[in-house]
Amino acid sequence: MDNFVCYICHAQKTLDFVHKHHKVPKSLGGSDGPDNLVSLCSGCHADTHTLARMMRNPKRVGEVRSAVQSMFPQGDVQARCVELANLANRSTVMSAGQKALDVEREIGVGLKLKKPYRDALQLIARDRGLSMANYTRKIIEDHIRRVYPNVGK
Repeated sequence: MDNFVCYICHAQKTLDFVHKHHKVPKSLGGSDGPDNLVSLCSGCHADTHTLARMMRNPKRVGEVRSAVQSMFPQGDVQARCVELANLANRSTVMSAGQKALDVEREIGVGLKLKKPYRDALQLIARDRGLSMANYTRKIIEDHIRRVYPNVGK
């Protein structure tokens, strides 16, 4: 680990004010090993996650540069924050996106997905905003309610 110095802004912090950030999220197979963890102060940790979400939203791509510049005035600090956000996004898009497409193929066969579910599938691929388990459960429950309206009554 990096001795309680924020990886992004290099501020020295005590143990109480340090967050451990996974470069590759655990939900996407990232480990708790030292190669996948960096210390971040709470402000940089929050900003990194905010930036990562902004970078995944195609409508907000133009805002990313100004957001980075306003959050972090120093160029080297900007680079480190963008590096972490990009790493998380690449992991998310490849892994979660693939899982989402697999679920759409396997569970979506024979089902007409309603717009909220199609939107949720896109969210999963971009932001992991809804877990695959919850998404799958909602599709199946909705399908059962439509096909078997008296089940559970």
